[in-house]
Amino acid sequence: MAVRHPDKARQELASIPRTEVGQIDLMDPASIDAFSARLHKDPAWTAIQAPENAFRVA
Repeated sequence: MAVRHPDKARQELASIPRTEVGQIDLMDPASIDAFSARLHKDPAWTAIQAPENAFRVA
């Protein structure tokens, strides 16, 4: 979840399994870039964005 207040969000989402929280401020371009960079390092996110590559056999 992209949120402004990660501590509060973690408390609210604690009962939902496999939920991750990341801070983002949509008024701050650097914050958006940092959030995006973290997502693109996550293989699960890459599989969602490009499902045709998720199970590619070399």
